[in-house]
Amino acid sequence: MAAKENWLAGDVNAARMILEEASKSLPNYEEIMLAAFKLEFENHEQERAKMILDKTRARVNSGRVWTKSAILQRELGNSDEEKKFLEEGLKRFPSFFKLWLMLGQLEERLNDFQKAKAANGLSKARAVLTTARKKNSRNPELWLAAVRAELRHGNKREADTLMAKALQEHECPNSGILWAASIGMVPGPQRKTKSLDAYKYCGKEDPHVNAAVAKLFWHERKIDRAMTKLTCPRYWRFLDFIQQV
Repeated sequence: MAAKENWLAGDVNAARMILEEASKSLPNYEEIMLAAFKLEFENHEQERAKMILDKTRARVNSGRVWTKSAILQRELGNSDEEKKFLEEGLKRFPSFFKLWLMLGQLEERLNDFQKAKAANGLSKARAVLTTARKKNSRNPELWLAAVRAELRHGNKREADTLMAKALQEHECPNSGILWAASIGMVPGPQRKTKSLDAYKYCGKEDPHVNAAVAKLFWHERKIDRAMTKLTCPRYWRFLDFIQQV
């Protein structure tokens, strides 16, 4: 928190010094080093960020560290290195779903530049995400990634089929992020019914569902009703969480 306050005040060097001292003194090394990485990464000090991750991987073996390493390589435009970090991370942490998500996105992205290979890119992404769901049962983020991959390629029927499977009782029937996405996937006249189903399974305080319903009201120019949904306490906690990720 001390480092963050200095950073927000514009004193990056002071924030950097605090984190360096903390890394020598505190037992929670991973949290401190990832905070240091974020400081350098968001200030476009990519070499410093890389050095921090190299040092951290030598001492900490966690899925988060391998994920950040892949993210840095993606930012630098090094797809081969990005893939190497993702695949090595998955060997070590096969149940860390974010690594699977990123690998699926990478496979899809690598083929975006050549339309002739677009189907191949989707096939690879499908394979990665299918394997990921087998290793991470009932993970809504992986189901949502698979749905979105199909939608990006114009495969609405496949996306609808995946969403229906995701919301089955033995998978993720109470997932707010899936129900929120499903609201946006159905035709306009069906969205109110889908919203009621979402509240039935997720409750009336789920931030994802409330955000999706607020969007419906906004499109209908019912601004007051949209704002009512967005003043839900859990929605604001959700926003706070998103800003910290």
